[in-house]
Amino acid sequence: MHERIKILCDGKQIYLMIQDNERVSMLFIGLSRMGKTYFASKLGGELIRQGYHVHLIDLGDKWSAKDKRNLLSAGAVLRRITKEGLILKFNSVREACGCGKIIANALGFRSAKAVMVMQRAIKSLFILYRKQFTLVDLVKCLENTEGTGENREWQMKLWEHMDSCGELPDIIFQLDEGRDFSIENVIWDLSGLDDAYAQVVAYLINFCLLCQQKRKFRVGKTVGKIFIILDEFQVLDCNKRSIIGTCLTEGQKYGIALILITQFLMENFNETVIQQLKQGGFRFYFRLTEKEAAIVSKTLAGNHRECEELYRKLVSLPRGNCLMQGPHYIKNADEIMEGYRFVEIKCD
Repeated sequence: MHERIKILCDGKQIYLMIQDNERVSMLFIGLSRMGKTYFASKLGGELIRQGYHVHLIDLGDKWSAKDKRNLLSAGAVLRRITKEGLILKFNSVREACGCGKIIANALGFRSAKAVMVMQRAIKSLFILYRKQFTLVDLVKCLENTEGTGENREWQMKLWEHMDSCGELPDIIFQLDEGRDFSIENVIWDLSGLDDAYAQVVAYLINFCLLCQQKRKFRVGKTVGKIFIILDEFQVLDCNKRSIIGTCLTEGQKYGIALILITQFLMENFNETVIQQLKQGGFRFYFRLTEKEAAIVSKTLAGNHRECEELYRKLVSLPRGNCLMQGPHYIKNADEIMEGYRFVEIKCD
């Protein structure tokens, strides 16, 4: 029997408003060993049991075997990219060419020229191989294609960078309108990959899921909610034009919600990104640093006395306790509330 998670406030059970709510992305912030990952893993398991689809992207041994079991016991499957590879399915060459921007941006190239060169390479490979090609093919194409002038310069820059990032992951880009992995529950294990390629794979999985959800939406199919869990996401690009930023802002329309976990918010992101992250729907503040607690308490409090009280609590919260903010209701009550409250995470 699996342990059921409970969110309690003064002994009363709290329920998150997810089913009839479009904005259900979640932000978990707090110091290490305060219960963020444990809560996220238990919540992920509960979401699977409730009929949602969950994709945990483990950037590299960030999740313990115990935390992974909380999802595996609910029906998720474990996929080790270094052993099993990754097949990304798209319904058109145009859709697949979007990977050009994702890969270029993941490698740190923001130039429109770099993106164009990458997209042209992808298009040429589909013309050459018709149905599918690999990331290895893409790197070879950048090295061998005879370009001229600025195009050739960007080809060589991209090739040299990709060639220097360690062993290439086994990624297949495929034209196929068959079964997609958006309707599965998966733990994507990226351990063993070079850090740069772990980010490439993480972005590509997000992009592919977004494409699959958009596809269903456009043809009028029922679009169920997908939750993508990313721990220590501060290493990823979260600006508005990135795939993470797109999933946060545009993804909610297509049923995509992100569960983002990090120790520090203010120290890792600029104000624009922080405001974007806070628009997701739910926030869970575990024990914070003094600096972070001061800013959060000033944001939430209505007066100086309340601010001081919030600050004291946020810097001393015990493990498994957090400040929660987002649409919720109390058991046996009809009213939907969105104000903050301190809660305890328990299992029984």
